[in-house]
Amino acid sequence: KKSRSIDRSKAKVERLDAKIDKLGSDISGLSADISELVTKIGTSDTDMASLQKTREEEHAEFVSQLADVDGAIDACKGAVAALEDSKSSMGGKTKLEAAALAQIKAVATTAFAVASHSTFSDNELRQLKSLVAAGQSDKPHSYTYHSNDIITTLQDMMNKFRKNKQDLEKQEFEANAAFDKRQLSLANEKKFAEEEKLEKEAVVEEKSDEKAAAEQERTEELNDKASDEKFMTVLTGECENKAKL
Repeated sequence: KKSRSIDRSKAKVERLDAKIDKLGSDISGLSADISELVTKIGTSDTDMASLQKTREEEHAEFVSQLADVDGAIDACKGAVAALEDSKSSMGGKTKLEAAALAQIKAVATTAFAVASHSTFSDNELRQLKSLVAAGQSDKPHSYTYHSNDIITTLQDMMNKFRKNKQDLEKQEFEANAAFDKRQLSLANEKKFAEEEKLEKEAVVEEKSDEKAAAEQERTEELNDKASDEKFMTVLTGECENKAKL
């Protein structure tokens, strides 16, 4: 009877060894998967932060450029108004008044700020230079001009600035839309990775408990087997001693 019990114990220990090995392999594979998911989650966080930083920098640049364009538009409006006042008070061809000169200087200054980040044609650059020339006189009354020509130039430049503003706003809208789309994609990737990580961690915990129980059962079975083998050794010795009598 004890011999059969020992054989059963051996078979059971073998089955438990196979089960423990399989669970250990499963846990190792799941742990590797979890490690990859942790890296993926970290990468998503890094990418999202980097994307956010870039978007904030782009938006700050947009705000700066928009301020330049708005300033240029306002300067053009002010210069046209000053020249119109000059025409109404002095009648067509006249010398540049101090107020008009100051407005044209403002246009030249803001126009150059806009030109630094916009594409101007050769003709538009010539127009800009003509405004600069018109605003460079230290003595307003020393510069004789055709107010209608300057007004036309200012209006042309104002249309250019308005087009620049439309382009800037369109670019900002598209950049923000692309940012939102990419951020949403990264957020979803992170969410799915976190959910998968939690699921795999739950399975690891379950398999670890199962493995620990199998190891405990194996230890108990080995102890039982050892007891049976010890009993068999004693019994065999007693039988041999009796046989000698």
